Amino acid sequence: VTNCVYVFQAPSPSTGPASSPKEVKAGVLPAGQHTHDRYDWLKVPNLRDANGVRKGEPGYDASTLYVPPAVMKKASPAMTQWWEFKAKNFNTVLFFKVGKFYELYHMDADIGVQECDLVYMKGDNAHSGFPEIAYSDKSKMLVEKGCGHTIGTAAQIMVNAKFAEYARGLDR
Repeated sequence: VTNCVYVFQAPSPSTGPASSPKEVKAGVLPAGQHTHDRYDWLKVPNLRDANGVRKGEPGYDASTLYVPPAVMKKASPAMTQWWEFKAKNFNTVLFFKVGKFYELYHMDADIGVQECDLVYMKGDNAHSGFPEIAYSDKSKMLVEKGCGHTIGTAAQIMVNAKFAEYARGLDR
């Protein structure tokens, strides 16, 4: 069995990034330094399931995740969809289809970088992806690692009224 332990916590300065060394381009953050790595609610002992039960407590459901309302309120419509999916399917790696690409965000991007030889894209949020033509190869790579991954796919959708509300917020 392959070592499939994923740590969503920033490494200490003395240990450096959790991932293997890769060439990092300007503006691309290494593993352990993205927005989700700073969320206390994603770290044990604060990690909770959708019902608010802490990890390690009786009744904890590892397949769900509590996402604070403040995170959802600040999220773009696409990220709202992503967090809603993760809240119900925390143990599933989501391949989120945007146009002709599959995108992986936050913790899923970390897994994609570690297991599928993807690279992070620029920005504070962990983000990686691949063209739709590579779906079969990337999903096969992830499943064959023997880490018990479930893969979910979803397509980005946005209702016009919701997009208009979001776009108005960008003008402020």
